[in-house]
This record gives sequence, structure tokens and C-alpha cells, in this order.
Amino acid sequence: MSDLHAGPLSQASPEDEHHAGPLAPAAKPSPARYKKSWREKRWERRRRRRFVEEVLGWVLVPVILIACYWAAKASLNAMGTNFTSLVEGIKLAMSGKI
Repeated sequence: MSDLHAGPLSQASPEDEHHAGPLAPAAKPSPARYKKSWREKRWERRRRRRFVEEVLGWVLVPVILIACYWAAKASLNAMGTNFTSLVEGIKLAMSGKI
């Protein structure tokens, strides 16, 4: 005679849970996690880096352009002129009336 049960399995009652031992029905083994290969990890790092570079580009390029404009405006102001008079002087020089 064997210890195998031939009939349908039944749910464990709450009274039986404290007798279940270390392998209680609630302690199901977790499925094996998928370990990514080095190529997949490298691809994810590259994708994150490209995303961060895009965000930095969209933020830093306008900041750099505005800073260059302010620097040019401040340097022209320090020399005692402005963009308008500089453009008028260039137009006058290009027209050949000097």
C-alpha cells in the first residue's frame, strides 16, 4: 500500500495551517526571475543614456542660447552700443554710402 491519495485534493482548513510545517500552502516558491544578458543590460543603459541626452539637449540648448544673447548684449552695453546701432552701422557700411 502506498501513501498516495487517489481522490480529489481538498483545501487545507485553517486548523491545519499551523501543522503544515515550513512548506505551508501560502508559502509558494517564487518563480525564477529572468536574468538579463549583458547585451540586454547594455541596450537598456544606452536607451536610458539617449533619453537623458535628449532631455538635456532640450533643456540646455535654449539655456545656452539665452546666455549667449545676454552675454552679447552685456558686452555691447559695456562698449557703449547696442544691437540696433550695430545693425544700422553694418547696413550703412554695406550700402557703400560711407
